[in-house]
Amino acid sequence: MKILHLLAAGGVGGIETLCKDISATDIVENHFIFVWKGGDTADEMMHSSTNTIVLGHSKRAVIKSYRAISDYIVKNKIDAVIVHHEAPVLWLYLQMFHRHFKKIKTVVYIHAHLNDILKPEKKKTHAIRAAILKSTAKKCDYVIAVSDMVKKSLVEAGFRESNIRKVYNGTNLKKFCTQKRKDRGERTSFIFVGRLIKEKGVQNILEAVSMLDRDSISSRIHIDIVGDGPYADALKDTCRNLQLGDCIAFCGRQSDIPERLAKADFFIHLPEWEEGFGINLIEAMAAGLPCVVFDRGAMGELVENGKNGFLIKPEVAKASEAIQYIISDMSDEEYRKMSEYASICSRQFSIENCVSQIRDILS
Repeated sequence: MKILHLLAAGGVGGIETLCKDISATDIVENHFIFVWKGGDTADEMMHSSTNTIVLGHSKRAVIKSYRAISDYIVKNKIDAVIVHHEAPVLWLYLQMFHRHFKKIKTVVYIHAHLNDILKPEKKKTHAIRAAILKSTAKKCDYVIAVSDMVKKSLVEAGFRESNIRKVYNGTNLKKFCTQKRKDRGERTSFIFVGRLIKEKGVQNILEAVSMLDRDSISSRIHIDIVGDGPYADALKDTCRNLQLGDCIAFCGRQSDIPERLAKADFFIHLPEWEEGFGINLIEAMAAGLPCVVFDRGAMGELVENGKNGFLIKPEVAKASEAIQYIISDMSDEEYRKMSEYASICSRQFSIENCVSQIRDILS
């Protein structure tokens, strides 16, 4: 089976990382087209895969892009087309492919809560985006949702449930599995990995830490914030204002994520929005890190409170209490059990599992 994955751009993000990991599997023959521009992930994929191209077309070159993709479908005898990014033009392309290529399966892949895709706060475009996505979902063969929470958001909005399939995202677990973890040192080490935008909630991490006593802040906790984005400067200002320089390190975007996870004790993620999945949590659990997360979106599908991490009511004060418990009262034995169970839980989220489910749906 030959599957063509369509993306708007090839920068750094969860969807792009998923596609990069998919490209490294051989369960099916995967092809990738980045329509508007490339980026770091697209460059990596083109370096390692002959089935990845960047069109680099202007967003206004709608017909030119459609023809180029159609020619690629014919030339490479593609069996299925999947659109990953939330781009209305790509959704319209999918409808046209469904009508023009009768034997090809078409799939729209939904990676986030429907509200985060349709953006109801943007009143000028919300209705148009909603109409195009609903029309695409109705006409294509399948809709893939990355979690039960995402599927529920679609069903509640009137999408046809019989057309929706849940497929949890996967990752290359072998990159993150390490030898047996050591006991924590005097300073408990936390890590966040992700794009620095307000919705990811790093400001909640900073506020929660600021509620600890000064002795804990200066000597008992350290947090690495790994990633970059438009909210980075505001977060650094907040860190300075809260006088958290002794325990918070902004590391920028890094490529050695497996090594950094191996050195940490916990992964922390306190998002503002309803997270559709959380591939960074799976990577952390594969490395044996229990996760400290707000109970928002699909977090409850990944984290079992007290077993592979802490699932916290979305309040900063509650997060601070959990952090205080971890650095003051949590025993090494409790930590070891939680770490081992986190590693076990990650195994169901292999990239091979993910691709096999996609293949089975399309077959």
